[in-house]
Amino acid sequence: MEVYKVIPASYSALLPRNPEEYQNVLGTGAFTGRPMVAHWRPLELEFTDPQQLSTDFFYFGLGAIAFPQRTLDVFASTFERAGELLPFTIGGTTYHALNVLRRVNCLDVTLSHVKRLSNGKILKIDRYIFHPPSVAGEDLFLISEEVSTLFAVLDITDPSPSFFRSYHERGMTGLTFQKVWTDCS
Repeated sequence: MEVYKVIPASYSALLPRNPEEYQNVLGTGAFTGRPMVAHWRPLELEFTDPQQLSTDFFYFGLGAIAFPQRTLDVFASTFERAGELLPFTIGGTTYHALNVLRRVNCLDVTLSHVKRLSNGKILKIDRYIFHPPSVAGEDLFLISEEVSTLFAVLDITDPSPSFFRSYHERGMTGLTFQKVWTDCS
């Protein structure tokens, strides 16, 4: 089993057409593993780099990934298991941001290499060690210790579709995957 950080390949900014509405909809707790769909209103955004719209995934901001309808058509059930789909528009076309709600208590903090603040909270994780039973059967998830980092699991012994495997088999674009852990047992 392997765990990967899911990282947007580019961080070009999405700009709101109405900054006040954008602030009201997103607020301060956006994309931190808490539900947002109840107060979400589709936002009108603009891209600073329109070429990114040709990719299958792009950075939404605040640690979230976004994608066009064609990507949602492929991964709808995976995304719905992981969290909420939040629609927005760019140039009249609908896109979706993924608000991941699936939080897994799987990090072995005692064996991982973490840097802490003086109050004991984790500032940074330099090396991840996961509890294998906790990540078994997972696909896309967050951990409490790092709320804006999305993780994907590849079970190398199970050939069934996973987000990681499907992304690569379909030749999707817009994300990179950084391997952060391998189960050696």
